[in-house]
Amino acid sequence: MPSYPTAAMPITRPAPATTRPGLLPRRQQPEANSTRMNQVPRAANSRDRVRLQSEDVPPPVLEMPPPEYFGLGRNSQPTEVDWLVVQRRLDALKITRFHMQRVPGGFRFTCVIPGSPGIRIEADGLTESEAIDLALSRAESKQRQLAAKH
Repeated sequence: MPSYPTAAMPITRPAPATTRPGLLPRRQQPEANSTRMNQVPRAANSRDRVRLQSEDVPPPVLEMPPPEYFGLGRNSQPTEVDWLVVQRRLDALKITRFHMQRVPGGFRFTCVIPGSPGIRIEADGLTESEAIDLALSRAESKQRQLAAKH
């Protein structure tokens, strides 16, 4: 390889290394008769233990929640909306405008909390009563937040 001289820096080439110092010891190849490779897994023994396992502590009991927990069963029947209760809540929140509509998968209830500008609250539910209750709960929470600021 030709070297081109430069005016600013002389070019020096390192001397070829005769032997390379060993950084890590050489890895030895496993023998063909190695016991580690020919081990057969042994059967589980009653003395074998997993860390933190104790014989005097019974395993935890797993319980399946009732169907009502997931919205199934006898309590999952659509409940009728009690419009008198809804009207009282609307009056307490001073809501003058609300809207209910059927959407894919359930219902959507929208209402506006009066103010400048009005705050739109919207909630979806599987049933009318669920959507109304969720939206009015959100409106009550929002109204408490606004009252705490003032």
